[in-house]
Amino acid sequence: MINQKYPVVATILRYWILNLIILVSAGISIIFVVFFVIEKEYTANVSILPSAANFATGVNGKISALAGMAGLDLPMASGQSQEMYMGILVSRRLLHELLYHRFRINDFEGKKEGRLIDLVDVEGKNESEIFGKALKKMREEVISIGLDPDNNILNLSITLKNPELSAAVANQMVEILDKIVQNQVQKEYYEQYEYLKKRIQEIQDSIKVAEVNLEVFLEKITNIIAPKNQIEELRLRRNMEIQTTIFTELTKQKEMFILQNMINLSHIKILDHAIPPYRKSRPKRIMMTISLGFLWFCFQVGVNASSVIGKRIKADLTSTAS
Repeated sequence: MINQKYPVVATILRYWILNLIILVSAGISIIFVVFFVIEKEYTANVSILPSAANFATGVNGKISALAGMAGLDLPMASGQSQEMYMGILVSRRLLHELLYHRFRINDFEGKKEGRLIDLVDVEGKNESEIFGKALKKMREEVISIGLDPDNNILNLSITLKNPELSAAVANQMVEILDKIVQNQVQKEYYEQYEYLKKRIQEIQDSIKVAEVNLEVFLEKITNIIAPKNQIEELRLRRNMEIQTTIFTELTKQKEMFILQNMINLSHIKILDHAIPPYRKSRPKRIMMTISLGFLWFCFQVGVNASSVIGKRIKADLTSTAS
């Protein structure tokens, strides 16, 4: 009855000893490979807090308004953002400096020192090819970046075969990130600050010229009540008042600009530094063993089913020939 309704089951039962031996052998092989051959990987994490400059929009608005009143279109320094950090962390500039940085670590062979590009196990015909492969591996396999949408905390994860190296690389990436951000923001800040200071000096010079012109005019004239002289005096005073108003607004703008950039020039704020993980992150051995075992079981059932189908085809061909 079983042979007719369930021929595959019947074949498995008929050759149960062979199937059992194959299944047990495969299981032992899978366990050996998963637990003793596949190398462990460890993930170290760094959490970066959002910059306080993201919340300085009120200051930005006031500075822009003052700039408009003064007739000055001055670009403001942009605040640091988590999205900007994410882009810099996988940039060629940062990864180049990271890959050629020397690390000191401990592994099963003892203390080891070398450049990261030599420790990530990539090969190539020349230095350029090795760097290209290392860059690709870092972006696709080693670095993982996530942004928590609820609190805007940036999470950087580094996965490597050595736990100490994972933590060292994660912390070094944040140091390089901070250096790049500081250099870029400081350069932008000083360029704008120098321009603003130069503009204020120009207005001060204009005020001095306006004061001298008014003083010379008042000393020179003899009939102050003459309409022509009164109009000229009003013109000179108006020019001095305009320059004074611009100077006052630009001075306020300068102080607000300094206040804003005290926030922008602050260093990157780290919530949690990376520490060497004591537990591996990959491979997930239990899940991998179960998955491979199930796949092998399906494969073995498929082999038995193929055997049944092959026998049927052979029997049909024999009966047709006869």
